[in-house]
Amino acid sequence: MHFVTAISLKNYILFTVLTTLISFLICNGQSEIFGVFIVYFSTIINHILLIELVYMLTENAKGSTTKLSRKKIVFCAIGKMAILAMGLTFGVQLMGKRVIIAVLNYVIQIFILVLSIKKT
Repeated sequence: MHFVTAISLKNYILFTVLTTLISFLICNGQSEIFGVFIVYFSTIINHILLIELVYMLTENAKGSTTKLSRKKIVFCAIGKMAILAMGLTFGVQLMGKRVIIAVLNYVIQIFILVLSIKKT
């Protein structure tokens, strides 16, 4: 799994958990906290699949001798979108209009992912 080697896992986990805990403090009730947690969990899976997808595409561009599996790339891309869509859908069902809390947490986590990428 390239996710572990591509990013600074310590920084990524620390800051994503911190922003999620702040989101929990803003929530009104257990259903909203559960909604934020579902979106957070789907975001983590989405980021893992994104790193894997980028790795597969960049290795192929570098002229790697391994054969690029188009099915694996398509499955990874569709899977990451589907998981995020399901997480946000569940978040909307649980939180209603206050799903913006989870969406803002998601946007912040994108920046955290970018800042956690190891420079090679």
